[in-house]
Amino acid sequence: MEQQSDRAPAVRHRWSLAALGVFGAVLLGAVGWHFAALILATVPPNHVSHRYAPLVSGYVDPELDQNWKLFAPDPPQVTIRVQARVRTAGGGGPVRTGPWLDLTASDLAAMRGTLPSHAHEDILPMAWSFYQVWHTPHEKPLGSEGRLSAAHLKRAVLQRLTGRYERERITGLQVRCRTDQVSPPSWDRGPVTPRHPAYRVLPWWPVESRDYERL
Repeated sequence: MEQQSDRAPAVRHRWSLAALGVFGAVLLGAVGWHFAALILATVPPNHVSHRYAPLVSGYVDPELDQNWKLFAPDPPQVTIRVQARVRTAGGGGPVRTGPWLDLTASDLAAMRGTLPSHAHEDILPMAWSFYQVWHTPHEKPLGSEGRLSAAHLKRAVLQRLTGRYERERITGLQVRCRTDQVSPPSWDRGPVTPRHPAYRVLPWWPVESRDYERL
């Protein structure tokens, strides 16, 4: 009887060690995933971050979304301008491709001399940012969020174009983003490097009447 009573605490001790080991492994895995997700969310875009973007965004965005570097906020180093052009048809004539329109410049002009809020003007850059996060550099959508971001950007641009083509019907829409490097301050004595704008041009999208619903 004494041997059995001595054996019971030993068995319970082994089970406690096993449970503690499993708990420790789960905890280490959760901490490792947490830090891996934060790193992938903050590093510059790359193949790995694009591959796991839906998973990382679903974990980080609800509560942990931020735009901070290690010790200080990340100030904007580039200026982004969303531009668009359309294909129109009207009066039985041929389809015509219009010039590029700088929609960001129009929004900035509307903001000057006005008081907050600028909620309407914020829609376009937020729509572009949403699209950029959920698409690969080759314009392939990342799941359902990718398709939603494309539709959101399309409607945001069409909202800006409402009233510009009253006598013509828009049949196609193309969007591009112009990125310019922010010029260094005047007191910066570093080497001067040429700063040419970079363009990201999206493919043409067809425009249908349903695209204007509730704009």
